[in-house]
Amino acid sequence: MRPPNIIFTTLATALATLLAPIASNAQPLTGEDQPLRFAVTEWSFGDVREEGGVVAHTFEFTNRGTTPVAIDRVATSCGCTTPDYPKTPVAPGASARLDVVFDPRGMPGEFSKIVTVISGGGKFREYLTVTGRVIPRPRTVEEDYPNDMGGGLRLSTTLLSFRTVAQGSVVSMVTRWANTSTEPVTLAMQNDEQSGLLEIHAPETLCGGCRGDITFTYDLSRRTAYGPMVDVVRPVVDGTPAKATIYASATGVDNFVGADAAAAPKLFFDAMFHNFGEVRQRTVPYTFRLTASNEGSSELHIRAVTTSAGLQTSLREGMTLAPGASLPFEVMFYSNRHEPGEVQATIGIVVDDPMRPTREIRVAAILRK
Repeated sequence: MRPPNIIFTTLATALATLLAPIASNAQPLTGEDQPLRFAVTEWSFGDVREEGGVVAHTFEFTNRGTTPVAIDRVATSCGCTTPDYPKTPVAPGASARLDVVFDPRGMPGEFSKIVTVISGGGKFREYLTVTGRVIPRPRTVEEDYPNDMGGGLRLSTTLLSFRTVAQGSVVSMVTRWANTSTEPVTLAMQNDEQSGLLEIHAPETLCGGCRGDITFTYDLSRRTAYGPMVDVVRPVVDGTPAKATIYASATGVDNFVGADAAAAPKLFFDAMFHNFGEVRQRTVPYTFRLTASNEGSSELHIRAVTTSAGLQTSLREGMTLAPGASLPFEVMFYSNRHEPGEVQATIGIVVDDPMRPTREIRVAAILRK
């Protein structure tokens, strides 16, 4: 028979084990249940001007408990809000202050920030809220139109990424312009590289101090085009070509409106990346093989295949794969077309798979002489 003290110890251990999950899930006390009582827990700054600098509010609180209580830490919901609070325990009956500083820079519009006050070794928690509305500062023309094209012309952006454009559709993007000169200037567009599919609608004359839009449109409503479309356009202001260019790109894909995903083709590659490791420059290509499979329910069509410098592949535009069929193909890497060092090259593929119409196979190598 076990001694009574051993039985008692065993029962106490079992009881502690049973109650441990309950204790670990205990929630911090808040509001009326905690000793640190705030006179108010919400404050509105009202309208705050962004250029006016930081604003602050003081929350006053009192320790209504019978023992000293320390604030362990104060957490904020945003880096724009900074707290300042006493680092020593607050005696019973004593009052103290907690300051909340809000920085409106880069925070235009309505705001509501929560400040969490954790005290008493994590046993107590109070939530303070500061709200208001930041009136944005006036922006400079350089901020709104960061791209200086010369001759007084500034543009809001010079990079237009259309991503995919479906057959039969017309997609447009806009770059905003500002003429910072006081005199009117003429504007023309010079094509450094063109797909033949980009339409540009721009005014021929920009009045002094005026602002407006230039519209760029890829129109596939009148012709079929699969694969990458790239256009590099150089503005010409008063007869002088700009040093910078506007870059527009898109990829032509099938129009999948109304497509039945269950009945569609589905392309699968057995690998999407190949690393040759260290190789040397030579005229004979390094090669590897891949397999494309159609795991869908209808015939798959290879719409376009493009390769970056130094790559070739036996996969060709116009190839088809019946449902369940596989197609081995070869990739050739011509190392003599690259300088020594790390090399990254890609193969872009466009197919009529509505789930993923564009794919990219990546090739890497470290090239030695």
